[in-house]
Amino acid sequence: MKKLVVGMIMAAFIAASVFCFTLMNRSDVSASDDAAIEYVSIEIEAGDTLWSIAQDNYNESCGDFRDYVKLIKETNSMKDDQIMAGNYLCVPVYNQDFH
Repeated sequence: MKKLVVGMIMAAFIAASVFCFTLMNRSDVSASDDAAIEYVSIEIEAGDTLWSIAQDNYNESCGDFRDYVKLIKETNSMKDDQIMAGNYLCVPVYNQDFH
């Protein structure tokens, strides 16, 4: 049973990493011409909320904070704000050093 759980966690991590890697290779440009979107895989820790993770990765280039939370949810195909410790989120991060 323990091997099954470990295997499932590893499979989830690999899937999240592949998904984020695929997104990172896209050259999406945000609404601001001086920033590009990159994607990072973040492990959810105990006590984290979707909103706290968004707050940790938010900057002015993201636009409205609520829209940024919505983008994180869309990126991860989430229907609600529920997240679980030990899972991973693919989080869009606006890189202001884009040229």
